[in-house]
Amino acid sequence: MKNKNKKKTSMKMGIIVAILLLAVGFAAVSTVLVINGTIKITPDQADFDKNVVFTDVSATPAQGVDGHQEDGTYATATTTDNNKTITFTTQVMKDIGETSLLKYKIKNDSQYAAKITSIECSQTAKPDDDHIKIEKDEFNNIVLQPKSESSEHKVTVTMVKSYVGDDKQISFTCTINATAEEATTE
Repeated sequence: MKNKNKKKTSMKMGIIVAILLLAVGFAAVSTVLVINGTIKITPDQADFDKNVVFTDVSATPAQGVDGHQEDGTYATATTTDNNKTITFTTQVMKDIGETSLLKYKIKNDSQYAAKITSIECSQTAKPDDDHIKIEKDEFNNIVLQPKSESSEHKVTVTMVKSYVGDDKQISFTCTINATAEEATTE
C-alpha cells in the first residue's frame, strides 16, 4: 500500500510541475504589457533651489580706489542663505556722484537649465531712499544650462543727493529670481 501511495504522490507532483511549466512557458511567449494612465515628470525643486547660486562676489568703489575711504570703511559683499543672497554694503559715501560696485556671477550646478529672470536688490535700512540710484545688469530671461556659470554681472550704487549732516554707508540685499527649464542637448 505504501508503494501505491508513493506512486500517486509522485504522479500528482509530476502533474503539478507540468502545469507550472506550461504556465511559465505560455507566459514567456505571450506576455503583453499594457499601461493605462498618465505620468507627470516635474523638476526636483529642492535640487534646483540649492544649486543655482551666486559666485565670485566682490565689492569695490567704482572709481578704482583701493576699496576704502580715508576713514577706513570698506565696500563689502558677502553671500548668505547658502549663496542665494548677497549682502552688499558700500563704503561711506560722502560726495554726489560717488559710486560703489558689486560684481558677481551666477553658477548653475543643478541638473536642470536655469532661466534667470532678474536679480532683485533692495536697500535694507530705507528702501525708498531717493539719495541713491541703483543700476543693475538686466536679465532678459537668460538660460544657464546645467553645470555652467554666467559671465560677470554688476550692480552699481551711485549717490545722487547728499545726506544732510551725515555720511552714509548703505546696505543692500540681492537675490536671484530663477525658474527651472528643460535643458537643451546642444
